[in-house]
Amino acid sequence: MKGILRGMSVVAISGLASFSAQAGTATTTFNVTISLSASCVISSGGALAFPGAGVLNTAINGSTTLGVICTNTTPYSVSLSGGLNGTITQRQMKLTTGSALVAYNLYTDNTYATIWGDGTTAGSKTVGITGTSTVVQSTGSTLGGVANGATQTMTVYGQIVSQTTPQPGSYSDTITATVNF
Repeated sequence: MKGILRGMSVVAISGLASFSAQAGTATTTFNVTISLSASCVISSGGALAFPGAGVLNTAINGSTTLGVICTNTTPYSVSLSGGLNGTITQRQMKLTTGSALVAYNLYTDNTYATIWGDGTTAGSKTVGITGTSTVVQSTGSTLGGVANGATQTMTVYGQIVSQTTPQPGSYSDTITATVNF
């Protein structure tokens, strides 16, 4: 009996040894994919806060920024609404506790010559960026550029023109910035 058990032990041990000696590897491959569609995101750099004033007898200038990031090679344009209280060609801030208005407008550069609008209103344009250059060109009712895949920063220039000064208080408006792609 001892001999049989000893023989079984040797067989069991040699079976384990042959199992570990026959271990191998197998491989496979798999693809990693993504499908990117044309897309854009727009963000505001903050409020366009004009400096305080007492009398509106000279132009008052201010600015803010917008950030746009679009899929590389995506054509896009950025438009600005007329706000809550006016139109694209005559934007107005409203007294927060009344009905008095302060006229202002938004422009594509600091010469204050071209109103930044929706591209469909006479006298207004939308703005796009190609690479690092701002493009302001009319292509019918829209304007634009081609994205490079990185964040593009655009400056929005604002100006309050000389006008009859309304009552004192805080005035505001809300502009909607839209990226079209």
